[in-house]
Amino acid sequence: MGLGLIGLQLVALSAWSSFQAGRFALTMDFAGAEQAVWLIAHGDLNPYSTVFAHAYIADHGALIFWPLAILHLAWPHPVTLLWAQDAAMVGAEVIAFLWACEIVAAKSSSLATATAWPLIAGSAAVMLVADPWVVWASSADIHTEPFAALFAVGAARSIHRGKPLRSVLAWLLLGLASGNVGASYLGAVGLSFVLSGRRFLRAGLTAAVTGFGWMVVLGAAGVNLGGSLARYSYVVTGSTVNLVPALTAGTLATSALAHPGRVLVQLVSNRMNLWATLSPVGMLGALWLPSLGPAALVLAEGGLTGNRGFAMPGFQNLAAAPLVAVGTVVGLAGLARRGRTGRRWATLATVALIANSLAWFAIWIPKTEQTWVRVSPAAGDALRHVASLIRPTDSVAVEQGVAGPFADHSNVVALPSPTIDVRRPGNRLWVILAPKVGIEIASSTAIYSDIRELRRSPQARLMVDASGVWAFLVSPSDPSGRFTLSPDPSSAPGWAVRGPAATGVTSGPIAGWRATSNGRPGYVVNGADWRESPGTYRAAVSLSATGPVNVELWNADAHRLLGRLSLPSTSGRTTVHVQAAVRSEVAPSVFSGFGIWRDAPLLPTNDQLEVRVWSPGGTDLVNVYSVALDRVGGVAG
Repeated sequence: MGLGLIGLQLVALSAWSSFQAGRFALTMDFAGAEQAVWLIAHGDLNPYSTVFAHAYIADHGALIFWPLAILHLAWPHPVTLLWAQDAAMVGAEVIAFLWACEIVAAKSSSLATATAWPLIAGSAAVMLVADPWVVWASSADIHTEPFAALFAVGAARSIHRGKPLRSVLAWLLLGLASGNVGASYLGAVGLSFVLSGRRFLRAGLTAAVTGFGWMVVLGAAGVNLGGSLARYSYVVTGSTVNLVPALTAGTLATSALAHPGRVLVQLVSNRMNLWATLSPVGMLGALWLPSLGPAALVLAEGGLTGNRGFAMPGFQNLAAAPLVAVGTVVGLAGLARRGRTGRRWATLATVALIANSLAWFAIWIPKTEQTWVRVSPAAGDALRHVASLIRPTDSVAVEQGVAGPFADHSNVVALPSPTIDVRRPGNRLWVILAPKVGIEIASSTAIYSDIRELRRSPQARLMVDASGVWAFLVSPSDPSGRFTLSPDPSSAPGWAVRGPAATGVTSGPIAGWRATSNGRPGYVVNGADWRESPGTYRAAVSLSATGPVNVELWNADAHRLLGRLSLPSTSGRTTVHVQAAVRSEVAPSVFSGFGIWRDAPLLPTNDQLEVRVWSPGGTDLVNVYSVALDRVGGVAG
């Protein structure tokens, strides 16, 4: 029954991955892996990643993507990599579940059959399948962690069962193919078993030396660019702002011993994320010695960084869940061995843990789509249409929030990037911009400024303008094939940030392009926003109005109107200003769960300031040509 439940999860994950890939909701991280696999499948065995600007092997030393290229040959679509990742996550769960069943069978063999035993064994499958972060890990592009988790759990079970060393070595070699991440997991597994007893000593030492030794080898070879220790610089400097690019493991360890308070403060600040990671699989299972080492390492790798995003539940901490679930079953089985009373308490505890896991699932799974698929059906159709226009030999520069499905090309650049290198002069270049589509890290206003510059450029021809997606075919005039964008991030064209009460006018001289009111009451312009720290800001709007119009400056995170200028009309085209102070940052309203089923979400830095232009509608005409925002001073008073 447990394997059947996990099998259903694999079907659901595969369907979800197909939906996500079909909607083009895959970002730059996926683009890097997909491009590498595509190049390997086409004969380039040492692919250069134009997404990450270095040889792909240098990212994490992950050789696993070379055999994955065989799957790409069989089914050459982006979803293939996602399916492989789903299979790896489910594979780790299958190993953990079988391991849990073996432990329960061993502990119950000399006792009378009781309801507690199958319930305890089955709880492992329920906890693993109901863990919402498995789905979130599947949603977060593709990473080496799910593959590393599969091999680490396989190695741990093999050592625990006392399998011959050759069986353990098979898992170790597979784990090393996951790069520095997989090597660290294997080293921690080995260290845990070294401490677990003499019968595990040989296999544990082999795993520890193999894993940690391979990390040293990869570091010496310079193929761990994606795993920089700089994110732990606060341990050395005391500040998350002051990075130490050349930080070594030795310096980090020395500083941690000298300043343990810095480490403790970071762990405390991430306590809710650590709780959310462990709670669905029982949490106390992390204290079981075979799971303690790898779980502690996995949580430390994310929870001790200066970036909360790495501590959040998901792919970064995925490997901890299967091991902790097995540890939880060990604890429950140990309790059940204590006679009838023990079995009664074990049954109650198991039911409570299952209910806890189901609560996490019920609360967080409904939030998956709105968190990870920020591409509307119409925008997905527009992106699919753009993809159909691109030739295999074309170069592509695409917003990082939707870059993943466009990665099957030898030259793909994830924007924002000021210079786009076609690399082969004469090839066609596509620039795809989608300011409000996908999980975007760039300022949407800066992207709108890119759109304005491309519309003005004689080198660029607009091919698609639909559902918030703009696609340009560019013929660079530079003989080297380079095309440079130099946008003004402080301003955006009115026609690009038009609201529901406007239509865009992009015909005639460029100076006259605008958003013009369509007769409906509402915002002629909205969505022109900037992320800014506290200070005094002035919005400048170039417009004309034959009737009433409001120019407004909002703090969108706080849903607070900062300033408004109401005009009865204007005498032709003019520029008006609204000035206001942002006195303190306001945390945006982001879902964080309920009660004990909460985590600490990653919040955006600074506040979102938005310029809006409102019209009462009717026959009066409002034209908005451009909007801009400038900082003019610090916080008053």
